[in-house]
Amino acid sequence: MAARDLKSLYKEVILRHDREPFHYQKMEAADFVIEAYNPLCGDQFQLFLFIENEAVKQAFFHGYGCAISKAATSVLVKKLTGMSLAKIRQLVATYQGVVRTGQATDDAELAAFAGAQQFPERMDCALLTWAALDDFLQQANS
Repeated sequence: MAARDLKSLYKEVILRHDREPFHYQKMEAADFVIEAYNPLCGDQFQLFLFIENEAVKQAFFHGYGCAISKAATSVLVKKLTGMSLAKIRQLVATYQGVVRTGQATDDAELAAFAGAQQFPERMDCALLTWAALDDFLQQANS
């Protein structure tokens, strides 16, 4: 994908998910609440997961942060719904590869975050909730 196309996709995905986040609401009765906090910039989100039979039945999020961290969290929550925990581990690994190294993917929403490489100071924003979910999955696996 050309650099200009990637920048355009990055901008489009970020703006759309920032303005209209997917499942943006508190769900206090969730089976699991995952905290994601970046003390350097103050971004803070909670992931609310309802898990049944080793799969995410529903996912929601709430909190505040920059457009990049909010959009990345919105994309994450959108992808999680209905996904098995094993597939989520693969999704998280793919996303982290996309953000950190520009790894190719057919998923346009994930590919949009490859643009974070052009703004290294924003990589932590793009990875915030994804890393918190990864930590949760690793702890659940042990």
